[in-house]
Amino acid sequence: KVPEFEQVCVIPIDAFVDNSFFEVLEDIENSIINSNKMITLVGINPSYPSAKYGYIVPQDNRYSFIEKPSESKAQEYINQGGLWNAGIFGFQLRLFCHLDLDFILYHYQSQENISFDCKVCENTNSIAVVKCDQKWKDIGTWNTLSEEINTSYGNVIQDECVNTTVVNTLNKPLIVLGLEDTVVAATKYVGAVLMRELYQNGVTNFGENRVEAFLEKYENLKDINPTWHFIGHLQRNKAKKVIDKIDYLHSLDSIELAKIIEKERNTPLNCFIEVSINLEESKNGVPYMDIDSFMEEVFLYPKVKIVGLMMMAIKGDTSLDIKNQFERLRDLRDRLEEKYKIEIPYLSMGMSDDYKEALEASATHIRLGRILWKD
Repeated sequence: KVPEFEQVCVIPIDAFVDNSFFEVLEDIENSIINSNKMITLVGINPSYPSAKYGYIVPQDNRYSFIEKPSESKAQEYINQGGLWNAGIFGFQLRLFCHLDLDFILYHYQSQENISFDCKVCENTNSIAVVKCDQKWKDIGTWNTLSEEINTSYGNVIQDECVNTTVVNTLNKPLIVLGLEDTVVAATKYVGAVLMRELYQNGVTNFGENRVEAFLEKYENLKDINPTWHFIGHLQRNKAKKVIDKIDYLHSLDSIELAKIIEKERNTPLNCFIEVSINLEESKNGVPYMDIDSFMEEVFLYPKVKIVGLMMMAIKGDTSLDIKNQFERLRDLRDRLEEKYKIEIPYLSMGMSDDYKEALEASATHIRLGRILWKD
């Protein structure tokens, strides 16, 4: 049995420090033993008022902890002698001896989703502080990480990117194409666990083409709030279930669906008109020769915000033929912009087999699925 006075130190993995920084661990141990405080924190001298860090603030001969204040409040705390919290927590094991661990494990899924910082540190005045003058930087956000690295790592396909760094820890390729464009990861092949891992690695746009699968993943990923694209044919009898939950619809193909959007949405929905460029009977979409009349009728519904056109190429065609099909959609978009004096910024075209041809034809959104998940 581990004694209740055993010292415990929790250290984050996202600190950018020199090796000498870890000499502070001995000071933490001494503080835990001798300070008679419940928690020992490591304080860093702030270089600017940041809203991304916790602050250790001296108040009346004691310390208080404030998690991620506003920049104006952060400046006040710095003026009071406040320190950045380095995310290191030292304590004796007895801090948790009163907890019923079996009960917590059994009811884990229903436990409050809250950090140690907010639940414990903000609610105690029994804090000791070890001040550290060593180099320290939290690189737990993408902008701070990119300041320290100048190349991409992992399995990355990257093109036409400016000042962009990608770190991919997955064993699948991560595709990054241009600062202004978007890669939609079609996730019908995977569940919420892997999607969460993708989100943590910079893929924040997810596309689903089945209503039931979307609703299940939507509920499971509410806490990270990704950008949701519905990329499949949306049957009118199921539309009500998803219309108010998605951010983009890539398959607007009927006025009846536009009417449902107008009725069910509280705010305008970003929509791609699905266009049948090749007039294939097996595929949905507005026939290209009817697109003008369709646009004019859609304009009557303010909650239908047309942001782009979408199409699918003929499967099995040659690379040149597929590229020509995509270029026809691009040319159609350009003509509609000129005729109606509007901006239609996006083209959703290209999937795992033909995304390269789509990119050559100016696609802004490519719908990738199998290529991301295949072994």
